[in-house]
Amino acid sequence: MDSPDDPTTPRPAAERWSDEQVVALAPGRIGAARAVAEPSSWSGLGADDRAVWGQCGGAGREPYDVAVDHAHVRATCSCPSRQRPCKHALALLLLWAHGQVPVGARPARLGRWLAANAARDAPAAASPEQPDVQPGQTDVGDHDGGAPGSDAVGEAPPADAESPPERPPPTERDSSRAARVAAGLAELDRWLTDRMRTGLSDPALGSYATWDAVAARLVDAQAGGLANRVRRVGAAVGARPDWHDQVLADLGLLHLLARAGQRLGELPDDLADAVAAAVGWQVRQADVLANTPETDHWFVAGRSDALEDRIVVRRLWLWGSQHGWAMLLSFAAFGQSLADWPRVGSWIQGDLHRYPGAVRLRALLGEGIVDVEPPPDAELVAGTIDDACASIGRALAIEPWLERCPFAARAAVSRSHDRWVLTDQAGSLPLVAATPSDEVATLLAATADGPSTIVGEWTPQGVVPVAVHLDGRAVDIGPREGFTGRPLREMSGGRR
Repeated sequence: MDSPDDPTTPRPAAERWSDEQVVALAPGRIGAARAVAEPSSWSGLGADDRAVWGQCGGAGREPYDVAVDHAHVRATCSCPSRQRPCKHALALLLLWAHGQVPVGARPARLGRWLAANAARDAPAAASPEQPDVQPGQTDVGDHDGGAPGSDAVGEAPPADAESPPERPPPTERDSSRAARVAAGLAELDRWLTDRMRTGLSDPALGSYATWDAVAARLVDAQAGGLANRVRRVGAAVGARPDWHDQVLADLGLLHLLARAGQRLGELPDDLADAVAAAVGWQVRQADVLANTPETDHWFVAGRSDALEDRIVVRRLWLWGSQHGWAMLLSFAAFGQSLADWPRVGSWIQGDLHRYPGAVRLRALLGEGIVDVEPPPDAELVAGTIDDACASIGRALAIEPWLERCPFAARAAVSRSHDRWVLTDQAGSLPLVAATPSDEVATLLAATADGPSTIVGEWTPQGVVPVAVHLDGRAVDIGPREGFTGRPLREMSGGRR
């Protein structure tokens, strides 16, 4: 007779959940889950008295391994989503609730995970000071610097039950990092509250050491994205007469991200991805390249280089005739060079894979990207200044912390209130105050006979012009750091 503890022995199914119970776990994501809850998308489905499991086909070559411990309300999934429970776990529960998952023999790999769930809840009931994990609570991680999270409490079934005990599963590292990030965000929010109590007249704000200490704490907490923002806010103190307005606005955005970063599980998927990226979570390129690509003719509309924390960051702005704006990022240590392909004003054709997020500008080049001649029916769409402001406003409404947003407008350059502006009959946008005189001269020459197509980056400090497109040629005027040396590998995932 089979042992009752034998995982290969089919166990009786527990009383199935109702549809309402599944919806209660994550009401905001149930629509996406219903779209996935189709038996034809699943394989290896099974359920017993403790768990329900299956494999769901995704964007990559391999299906996602999904399991839900319905007794302890925990889920695990190999997808890159930052939401826990993710749509695949919710879809699996919906299938089970609708009677579409058969009773089956539990896979052996689930044994240790289910045992860990039971052991975790046992001391929680006896120890009142230990906080309970509520259904749907998020615990995110970086998966080797990539997509976070594996289940509601950071545990996942081990791939190999015989793995050495001294090497913790990746999800344990994920849970540890999530705890550090959460602690760092909570500490940042307390610090921001103290700053509001003392006011911006506090002399300590004029010291770089004040801001460096906060940034260093965020780096220790593995929230590097916010650490860079903190340093930039500190550099703005006293930089110009109206610095109080800028610093106050930036502190408000830091507060927003600190709060949102602690509540990723309550946010819609795309917004949670955007917040996580701003905080400092990284997504593996392999996960991005596994997403469905966007195939298009891409116009290389502009380029800008910036020095950020001793690293040169290049943003290459692409415009797709069917898919709109996209951005490729590449990096180099200061003093080293970056590849010049693709060049501004050229057309390329092929696949782009976008990073997860709300606005979703950042992308990777896919396989088979090639230079092509300008398509006869495709051209960069340049609207009015009003159109540019509207598109920037829509992006900021989705991600208020967005620091750069691309646009193209038919405009000229003029002087207004001691500041250079891009202008047309509909309105104007100010250039950044530090725009070099040679860039202004290039813009003036290009628009001497009337408005031209100007590509720029909107920033909170003003517009950074990156290119002017005239009939048959492009003038690359994006800011460029003066660095030379051996080429570094492009981080955009494409051709060097």
